[in-house]
Amino acid sequence: LYYRQTFLDQVRFYVYGFIGLAALFGLVVLWGWSLSRRVRTATQALRKSEQKYSRLVNSATDGIVVLRSNFILYMNPQAKSILELDEDVRLPFLYEPLLLKGEFSSLKEFFLKAGEDASGSAQKVFQIKTQKGNLRWIRLKSVFIEWEGKPSLLGMLSDITESRRLEEAIRESENRHRLLFEKTPVGLFSYNQDMHITNFNDRLLEIFKISKDGVENFNLRKLTDLRIIPALSSVFENKDGFYDGAFYPADTG
Repeated sequence: LYYRQTFLDQVRFYVYGFIGLAALFGLVVLWGWSLSRRVRTATQALRKSEQKYSRLVNSATDGIVVLRSNFILYMNPQAKSILELDEDVRLPFLYEPLLLKGEFSSLKEFFLKAGEDASGSAQKVFQIKTQKGNLRWIRLKSVFIEWEGKPSLLGMLSDITESRRLEEAIRESENRHRLLFEKTPVGLFSYNQDMHITNFNDRLLEIFKISKDGVENFNLRKLTDLRIIPALSSVFENKDGFYDGAFYPADTG
């Protein structure tokens, strides 16, 4: 028997091939659309995350910087304020001119130690001179990170100038009062509610006629002359204590 091929028989393989290619093309387009959608979704999520962390960093009360070698690679607005830099300061910024003499080598050593301990954080206090010429005390807390594929330090700057000045003022005040306490020509001492002496000056030793070892933690109730005890006890009743009269030296035996 002889079967004569029709035109459809002749082109059906081309039709099948075309349909297969069309299906494959449709799958590729569908896969590309799905991939594009996922990339777009991930990009939007990443952008939102970056915006969130950017707002967090920019609104932080501490200065945040990224340091590498002698340069600041990144700083938030608060860091610029602490260092008194212009808002449009160019990065990377060479920070060495802000440091006082001797601070640069000390800070470099600190960075080296912080870089060696990549798992932990480090802290250092140092003094700077801002671009406006003001002296400031800075506390730097840093941790090792990778920034743009290279080892760097993420640092948090705190301006502790006022607290440092307060500490120095308190220390100076304590020194003045200690000098006054030690050099005054009258006997001075402090005591607790158990009537034990907690602090004293040398003049008190002369008045009580006892040695320094004898007066430390001395119980005032063991004085030979107890007439001053009511005056001493009255302060614990929120009253002024006063005694004026004869006094016999202490018996420390």
